[in-house]
Amino acid sequence: MAATKEVEPTSPEVKKVSSSKKRKTEIEEIQVDLNLPEPPSKKAKRLLKKGKALPVKPKSDDEADEDDVKVTVNADGTKKKEKKERSPYGVWIGNLRFTVTKAELRQWLVENSGGSITDELITRVNLPTKKPDAAPGPKKPTENRGFAYVDFATFEANVAAIALSETEWNGRKLLIKDAKSFDGRPKKEEEPAPVDNTGNGTGTSAGRNTSASTSTKIFVGNLSFSVTEDDLREHFSKCGPIRWIKVATFEDTGKCKGYGWVNFEQSEAAQWAVKGFVKVRETIDTVEDFMDVDEKQEEEKK
Repeated sequence: MAATKEVEPTSPEVKKVSSSKKRKTEIEEIQVDLNLPEPPSKKAKRLLKKGKALPVKPKSDDEADEDDVKVTVNADGTKKKEKKERSPYGVWIGNLRFTVTKAELRQWLVENSGGSITDELITRVNLPTKKPDAAPGPKKPTENRGFAYVDFATFEANVAAIALSETEWNGRKLLIKDAKSFDGRPKKEEEPAPVDNTGNGTGTSAGRNTSASTSTKIFVGNLSFSVTEDDLREHFSKCGPIRWIKVATFEDTGKCKGYGWVNFEQSEAAQWAVKGFVKVRETIDTVEDFMDVDEKQEEEKK
């Protein structure tokens, strides 16, 4: 008969200890104070250890300009950032030297306005800067983009700033105009009127756009290097009579550069060529087309 080994019952204390070992330790929640400065990265720590200066961290796109943000302190001591309300008086300044700073621009406006502009009247200076150069080597100082927006508290200060236009500064004649003035900018092209393809009473015929271009010249691209003017004439002559054809060619080989121009005698032919259609005269069948030869002769005798 096989011997059996008796197992002693486990006490509750032993069970509690074993279960506590298997149980995962609970991780305490870490409280982060957002008001504290950002801890340095590993790269920053290495630079500080070598005694080198830390690079300037570029602003992200969602960070507002410091002149656009108003900081208020709440009753509990926390800071709250709010976007300032823009002044209705402002100017755009162009042709600036790329190394000009906000402080220098403020000082120049105050010193050259004859007392009409003070530092307190300048409520905002927005001087967009270029992205930092990511190439290896010594870093160049951050440069501006050659223009700035300056807001003023009063209309008189705004007029005084515009009066400084064409004034030379650092060898450049500045262009200053009202920030709301859009003179000199290209006008936005109006979208063409919708085409009525149903023919249900909008004044346009089916499939035809009354606001189509009246130009007779078209540009042709993606051509083979072996294409000649005769090839283009043979291809586009089906759309209508052609006035002249010009193919851009290389000076050394005389071969096609891959593009050219075709000038038609009629604008309608140019429209057909752009759409990729061939204008074919439609033939209308009559009763005589279905008659036999004998029937036609008898009809002619009558």
